[in-house]
Amino acid sequence: MNYNIKVIRPGSTHAKFLDEIEPGSTVLECGCATGYMTRYMSEELGVKVWIVEYEKKAFDLAINYAEGGLCADLMGDEWREYFRGYKFDYIMFADVLEHVYDQEKADEKYLVSEATCTSKAVYKKSCVCGEVGEETFSADTDAHSAPLRV
Repeated sequence: MNYNIKVIRPGSTHAKFLDEIEPGSTVLECGCATGYMTRYMSEELGVKVWIVEYEKKAFDLAINYAEGGLCADLMGDEWREYFRGYKFDYIMFADVLEHVYDQEKADEKYLVSEATCTSKAVYKKSCVCGEVGEETFSADTDAHSAPLRV
């Protein structure tokens, strides 16, 4: 993904989120991308921000503006365990709700293993945006009617 947003536009969804954050507060920003909002909150509002970001490259950029954080999948439990006992004034999920990997599309781009005479095809679940998740599902496909691959 390309989250290289340098400016937070007035009136945008991001600006509306940030307008609600009190200067000097503490924030857990879930799905911070490259840290453009993290940086704004830290530098402009004096907010202490902790982050959770799934993509390693984005996390490595964002952590420079945060008090601390974790590179982890929000669909798992690791981040909840990591932040157990922390207290935050705000917990933000500004751009992550669209990344829910619950789509079961039997499409070749999500294929893990093809169907055989004795087993179903296995695919990775995906997000509505097309990104691939980690969880898998099995689908009924007729292995005998598929074209032969040479």
